[in-house]
Amino acid sequence: MIENQLSCSSAGKMKEIIKIQEQLRDEVLECIQSRKSKMAELQGETEELGNQMIQEVTMKVLHRIELIMNTLESILCRCEKVEAKFISYKRDLNSKSQQVGELAERFESVKHELKNYFVIIERIAGIFSETNHLNNQMIKTINDKLSRLSCNNSHIPIQEQIQKFHENFENNSKLNVFNPNNQFSNFVLQEFKSIQNAINSTSKLRQEADDSIANAMKEFTDTLQNGLKIAVSHSKY
Repeated sequence: MIENQLSCSSAGKMKEIIKIQEQLRDEVLECIQSRKSKMAELQGETEELGNQMIQEVTMKVLHRIELIMNTLESILCRCEKVEAKFISYKRDLNSKSQQVGELAERFESVKHELKNYFVIIERIAGIFSETNHLNNQMIKTINDKLSRLSCNNSHIPIQEQIQKFHENFENNSKLNVFNPNNQFSNFVLQEFKSIQNAINSTSKLRQEADDSIANAMKEFTDTLQNGLKIAVSHSKY
């Protein structure tokens, strides 16, 4: 009897134990399923967050690349402009170098012409100096002879002296070269002829007109000096 009771009691406990085990198993399975669901949800959220982060990083990288491309394009454009300016500057430099060469050649040509002009000026100055010397000699000779006009025949040596000076003047090539138009030479020759005619005319009236002869000689001297001044002033232009 007692054994039957013990057997029934043991069987009841085993059922309870089995029931408890089943409950525990169900709870464990439920917990595992819940954990799996949460893991799946967390994995989905993680993947979504990762995709968002990747997308944001990708957009930032693309934006950065776009900025870099724009900067490179701007730099390339500037390089092209600098290259164009350099080519233009090089072309202008070559042109200016050619112009400088031409100016140097012109300068050498002008320099050579100036040397020739200085030589001509020196020759003209020498001619003027010789002309003034001859003029002073002639004036001195005329003044010396004017004091001897008291004699009727005193005009003869004066006339010979003037004739000699006249011949020297005509034979002097320098006096005929310095003035291309020979205006001064023609002027002096005309004055020589005038004075010779005046002397020839006054020689016949020497005794009556000594003062007229002196005035005529003085007028000739003044006229000759004025003619020299005119010739010098014209030669400067």
